[in-house]
This record gives sequence, structure tokens and C-alpha cells, in this order.
Amino acid sequence: MMSRMIYDSSFDLLFHKVKIAPASHVAISYYKDTLLLHLPGLPLSSFLGFELLGIPALRQLKFEKYRKKEAILTKNKDEFYTKDNCISAVPGYFNGKNFKSAPSFGAGMLNALSKCNGFVLVSEGGIVKKGEIVNFFTF
Repeated sequence: MMSRMIYDSSFDLLFHKVKIAPASHVAISYYKDTLLLHLPGLPLSSFLGFELLGIPALRQLKFEKYRKKEAILTKNKDEFYTKDNCISAVPGYFNGKNFKSAPSFGAGMLNALSKCNGFVLVSEGGIVKKGEIVNFFTF
């Protein structure tokens, strides 16, 4: 429904869709003089879309100096898979020593976040092997 609405002539669409899984259906548009952030409808997609795009956009609107979020370099505890052809945001838990991905991190999995304290960004799809160094970002 929202996807069809943003293409209505009432909205001035800046962009729709990004190459980030699972938040690919994020959009930003203007409606009259109001900037709108459109988030996907699935819980995990929406949360990660807001974390990756919404919070930085709000900081810019508040004229806060841009601060790149600092990553914690850590080892991956267990092998997991990511999507090809996009950046994957994988929720999980960092225990101070290593990162363990959520057991299931599909776009609609809100309960996956209940045991997570951050996420890793993986730029190349495929397998992230046990012991591989990953960039962990806290929520």
C-alpha cells in the first residue's frame, strides 16, 4: 500500500529502495514541506532500516556533526550466510569476545532482536565463516 502511495503525485520521491538486506524497501520523500522516511513493514527490516538510515538522517536534520558509527572488530563465532548483491545487516550478540548471529534473521523476525545487542555489516554475500573478522555495531 505505502509503496503505491509514494509514487502518487502528492509525494516528491527522493529515493526508493537501497541495496541493504533486510531493509531494502526504505524510501525518503517530501510531502508538501515535510520530509518522510518510509520504512518496510516487516519488523526486523523496519528496525534495521531505521538504525542504518533513519537515525543518521535525524542527526543531519538536527545539524549534528556527522559521526561515523564506530565498529568493534571481532571474530565470528559460528558460520552464517548472507544475501548476494547487497550489504547485509545481520543482527546478533557480541559478548566482549566474539559475535554470534541471531539464529534466524529473516525480515519478519522481530523476536530475533530480543537477544541481540547489535549487528554486523557484511558487504559481500555468501558465507561468513567461523573465526572470520567482522565489524560489529552496537544498537
